[in-house]
Amino acid sequence: TRQLHAEYHGSRVFRRMMEVLMNRLRQTLLIAATLLGSWLGMQWVHESGHVLAVWASGGQVARVHLHPLSISRTEIAANPHPSLAVWGGPVWGALAPLLAWLVAARRSWPGRFVWRFFTGFCLVANGLYLGCGSFARIGDAGDLLQLGTPAWSLLVFGLLTATPLAIIVFTRFMQVVLSRILRTDHGSTVWASYLVSGVLFMFIGFVLLRKRHKKEEAA
Repeated sequence: TRQLHAEYHGSRVFRRMMEVLMNRLRQTLLIAATLLGSWLGMQWVHESGHVLAVWASGGQVARVHLHPLSISRTEIAANPHPSLAVWGGPVWGALAPLLAWLVAARRSWPGRFVWRFFTGFCLVANGLYLGCGSFARIGDAGDLLQLGTPAWSLLVFGLLTATPLAIIVFTRFMQVVLSRILRTDHGSTVWASYLVSGVLFMFIGFVLLRKRHKKEEAA
């Protein structure tokens, strides 16, 4: 009887360990898929802003390059208003996800939790891209500076999008994720969510600047 009890207890422990392991694996895959999807979606929305701005100003788009392992770019055939075309990417890239998330939250659409993350991701990426790019004079920021755009306007855009809005949207999402992973209440994960968000913000900024710098060196 003792042997049967020990075997039964051991099987229960093993099943419990496997359940925990599978839950962690599913959570990891979900986070990885969300990050990859957000990266691709952010680039698509950003480039669509360039395209819409070119079309609105009477220009023509030659092609749009989108790839998960590189920085996206839009090649323009005719560009009568260069500043508008450049501003269109980061402005629409930050505004469109924010409006979509507000509508989803207002109407209680399914998946608004993911929309919130995607919105924060786009705010951070576009804000850091323009704000940090103004110092290195690369990417859209470098183009705008060459066109005579004041550097302070790029910094203001970066601060407004990548700092307060992103913190409000993004860190709340991280609180929910960490509380589920650690199985604790949201309040106890506040500082951890800020730490994780800060590290991710810096990582996004580093990747954006490094890849764009390599591309311009190759050109």
